[in-house]
Amino acid sequence: MIFGAYWSTLVHYQRRYMQKTCWSLFFAYCLFGASIEYSIASPATPKRPVVNEYHGVKVTDPYQWLEKSDDPAVQKWTEQQNRAARAYLDKLPTREALQYQLETLYGAVSADYSSLKVAQGKVFALKFKPPAQQPVLVTLRSPNDVKSERTVLDPNQLDSKGGTSMDWYEPSVDGALGAGSH
Repeated sequence: MIFGAYWSTLVHYQRRYMQKTCWSLFFAYCLFGASIEYSIASPATPKRPVVNEYHGVKVTDPYQWLEKSDDPAVQKWTEQQNRAARAYLDKLPTREALQYQLETLYGAVSADYSSLKVAQGKVFALKFKPPAQQPVLVTLRSPNDVKSERTVLDPNQLDSKGGTSMDWYEPSVDGALGAGSH
């Protein structure tokens, strides 16, 4: 159980690091990249007031009409907004570098390890890393030695469509064998 708590904490800090990195890039862009003045020619949004009553209080919402995404008028407005935003964003001098950094960060998906069990010095765990459909049963020498990882059973190899999964597993006392259910 200690290993599970340790691993969850490690994964939590990895995610926090990625979030901090994304925010740092965003703020750096705001400070330096967006210092050049650009004007955006955003199409006007018509107001079509609708009055709703909530618990005896009347609330006027001039933009409620935009909530109907299947309405042709909303689709036209959305297309106009997207064209205006794209024209503005494509002019930014740091756009390509920022796009590359964000794609790199988002593409570096870290694996999640769960259901850790220890048997005879081996750590057994279920490892899930997208785009795989199902978690894989692996062994490690220790929770912080992911380079020692060895695959025991990969349900994704058994069924490439992701229809086969493991409900549970239990390693033998000596860590040489394991039992499981799918």
